[in-house]
Amino acid sequence: YYPPYEQHQLYYWEREKRGSQAEVDYVIAVDGHIYPIEVKAGKAGRLKSLHSFLDEKKSLFGVRISQSPLSFSQTILSVPFYLIHELPRLIRGQRAIIG
Repeated sequence: YYPPYEQHQLYYWEREKRGSQAEVDYVIAVDGHIYPIEVKAGKAGRLKSLHSFLDEKKSLFGVRISQSPLSFSQTILSVPFYLIHELPRLIRGQRAIIG
């Protein structure tokens, strides 16, 4: 979703705790804040790792990219695939709403 003239790297998160299996597909920074992103193929899907990241890192909210419509529920911003290019704007807007 970044402009093609900007060079960026992809990051992911994996819990380093022994005996626990938690990983988040992507981690991005928007305006100095870090947001975890999970990508799901369908509308449903468990978000256990995303919630683990939010709890451990004390993040305001996380992002699920899927076929689900645009919505915000509890601590998850759901973004449909066709709006990925608007991700920074959507994150900024949601952060402004929840503080």
